[in-house]
Amino acid sequence: MGRCSVELPEHISTARFSSFSDLAKMLKGRRFDIVFFPAAVSDYSPKKLPGKMPSDARTVTIALKRNPKLIDKIAARLVVGFKAQARKTAEDLVKESIALIKRSGCDLVVANLVEDVKRGRTKVVLVEEDGSTEELQGTKLQVADRIIDKVVRMA
Repeated sequence: MGRCSVELPEHISTARFSSFSDLAKMLKGRRFDIVFFPAAVSDYSPKKLPGKMPSDARTVTIALKRNPKLIDKIAARLVVGFKAQARKTAEDLVKESIALIKRSGCDLVVANLVEDVKRGRTKVVLVEEDGSTEELQGTKLQVADRIIDKVVRMA
């Protein structure tokens, strides 16, 4: 689990990670029942350089390499992806969510427009592979409870 500001119940097993490579290693060769992928893992990582960078250089250029999409490789009975976008139409958000489902094989996408996230409140749309949608809005806790209810019914 990455950064998290709330306490999780003790009966939920968690493992902390701080980088893409940490998470990739943790997932390799493991199978899960249900996985929530609530945040995008870094799309890019710095390329490794041989040796040490000179400390007296006036400028430094960092080359980045594209990371594989971990959600595409996860082995789980049920995978919930998340898609946050800005300044998109609701229709485009659903289309991008369906594309994520088709590419990754996840079972459900929780999608939202970042402009719909307000202090203590949010609005999301649940998107399934067949394009069916369900809009949820309320406090973040209310929305989270309803997402979990949906996932439990799907499992």
